[in-house]
Amino acid sequence: MSRRRVLGLALIGAVVIGCFVTVRLDSPPREPSVSNPTPAAGVGSARSTGMAASAPSAGSARDAAVGFATASQNWLYLSDSEIDQAVLAIATPGTGPHLAAQTVADMSAARQSLRAASGPAWWLVRPLAAKVDSFEPPTARVEVWVVTVLCAPGVAAPQAHWETVTADLAWAVAAARWEVASVTENPGPTPQTSNQEPAWAADAFDSALVGFQRIGSEA
Repeated sequence: MSRRRVLGLALIGAVVIGCFVTVRLDSPPREPSVSNPTPAAGVGSARSTGMAASAPSAGSARDAAVGFATASQNWLYLSDSEIDQAVLAIATPGTGPHLAAQTVADMSAARQSLRAASGPAWWLVRPLAAKVDSFEPPTARVEVWVVTVLCAPGVAAPQAHWETVTADLAWAVAAARWEVASVTENPGPTPQTSNQEPAWAADAFDSALVGFQRIGSEA
C-alpha cells in the first residue's frame, strides 16, 4: 500500500526492513509459539478490520481507520494473491489497484529479508490512540498513532517505529462499509526509552520472549 509504514525502517545491513506488512513465508522466520495463527475477532482478514458498519458514523470511521492502520499485523501470514485481494477489499475502486500493487511489491522485499533470520521473528503492530479529524459523510479523515516492534535475529536488531497514520475514508453505500481512499504517514510522536535503557541484542530479546504468544493471534 502507498502507506509504507515500516519502510521507514529500511533494511540496512543488520538493522532492517520495514514494510506495510504481510506474507506467510513458505519458510517463515518462526513467529514465537505461533506458526500460522488464527486471528482473534476483529484483527485478521481484510473484512474484519473494522471497515463494515450499518451506517456511516464517526465511531465506525475511527474503527475502520484503526483496523486499516494495524492490518499488517496479520497480513504477515498472507500470500501475494491474498494480499492483493485483501487490499482491493478495503480500498476504493480508484485507489485499490495501485495500493494493492505497491503492497505486494513491498511484501516481496520483506519476505526475502525475513527468510534470512536465524531465529524467531517478532512483528507487532499496535494502535495507541486515534482521532477523528473530520466526519462529513460520505467521507471522513482519521489519525491513528501506531507503534511497530520488529526483531529478526541476523536480519533486524530489536527496534520500535512510532508513527501517525492518517487515513482518508469514503463510505461505500452499496457495500455498507468504509473504504480507504488515501493514506499518509508521519513519524512520531516518539517517546524516549525510560531511563535511557539501552536496546537489547536480538538473541537476548528472543530468549526473554520464549513461550510468549502474540496477543491477537491465538487460535
